Amino acid sequence: MIDKNLKALESKLAVVPSFISLGMKLGSVEHRPGTEVLGESFVFNYANSDMRAIQVIYHPRSNDKGYFLVNLVNTENNDVFNLEDWLKKHKLLEQPDPFRLLSYPGSTLDKMDSFMTYLDLLLQKEDLKCILQGKTWELVAFNWAGMK
Repeated sequence: MIDKNLKALESKLAVVPSFISLGMKLGSVEHRPGTEVLGESFVFNYANSDMRAIQVIYHPRSNDKGYFLVNLVNTENNDVFNLEDWLKKHKLLEQPDPFRLLSYPGSTLDKMDSFMTYLDLLLQKEDLKCILQGKTWELVAFNWAGMK
């Protein structure tokens, strides 16, 4: 089931309108085995010619308890910030948590579609577009959530 969902996710990411308009191209997909702290994950690495990249990290879980992490990367200096942390900093994070599949109705694939729609809308925000077009960059503190 995970293989089917991963292939579907890769296909869905390829047609996210803001990825296309920002010139994001898939560079690689990495499998990260689980650790004591984090379960396994799959990292979809996208980059454009503006020295910016997006990492979409999918953590699959049983019973649709999977979730996404999205990192924005300045490839010029390897600075990274987490999109959820950026949203919190700007008081834009919606509830229930839009990065968790359980926040959406339907099948796993329906939930992924809903998340892709949410991500697309976020990346159309002028602040984020400027960041991903290489015009600006923002320092955002990483929320360790007690893991440090």
